[in-house]
Amino acid sequence: MGEEFPSDVYAWGELISENPKVSIETIQAPQELNSRGKNWNDALIEALNSEALAVCISPTHWTDGTLFNLEKIKEKCQQNNILFVIDATQHLGAYGFDIQKIRPDFLVAATYKWLLGPYGTTLAYFGKYFDDGFPLEQTWIGRKNSQDFKNLINYQTDYQEGAFRYNMGEFSNFINLPMVEKALDLLIEWKPVEVQNYAKNLAKPYIERLRNAGYWIENEDFRSAHLFGIRLPKDLKIETIQKALSDEKVFVSYRGNAIRLSINVWNNENNMELFTKILEENIL
Repeated sequence: MGEEFPSDVYAWGELISENPKVSIETIQAPQELNSRGKNWNDALIEALNSEALAVCISPTHWTDGTLFNLEKIKEKCQQNNILFVIDATQHLGAYGFDIQKIRPDFLVAATYKWLLGPYGTTLAYFGKYFDDGFPLEQTWIGRKNSQDFKNLINYQTDYQEGAFRYNMGEFSNFINLPMVEKALDLLIEWKPVEVQNYAKNLAKPYIERLRNAGYWIENEDFRSAHLFGIRLPKDLKIETIQKALSDEKVFVSYRGNAIRLSINVWNNENNMELFTKILEENIL
């Protein structure tokens, strides 16, 4: 997808450099803001034809929260035998997701975002397509019978069955993994669907005010509530907003020509009121 996170771009570029018969098709974001999310989804679905080999998608786009319809994408992938790859880093933990329903061929999510985990840990799901794959990292623990320490010098050419072979070296991290476990326990208690509902209900009146002030925000059917982009009126410079927010110690992200607002359960009406008021005042 256009304006995708670099990690979802560089690896594919490396792959096609090794196979000149394969190319990357990037589905760029529409320039027209009217029905932007819908049109972007439609363009992606149309591109998933019999010539496509794989699609890599972030369900919640990292720059502006555009939502992509995973069920429709999965349906086209099944029809045309396309590998379905998902980067769910900005999605899991804040949005409901059913792995049994979507069943991607590969899904990955860094834990340090909405999964509330530490840096240096990433969770991944591998479908059956990858059961006999070649791992990026050649670890001793990924080899067959590696649990039998006394025979480690009997070197193995075979890997552990299934996805185990894809674990990073020293994955049994006694600091990070307990932190990830506690974070996941907390999210199970909170429920990602409820995190999404909280963000939606909190933001709703302030989104209306910002639209009335001239800012553009995607229709809620095609954006997430926990992360979304706010595009400025034509004559308002992003530097003006950056300074105004910084002066009041309000911290948001800037991606491309949009303010990226992230909302979690620790945000409240006071936060949203201050943010919205600053943006409104800079229209006057």
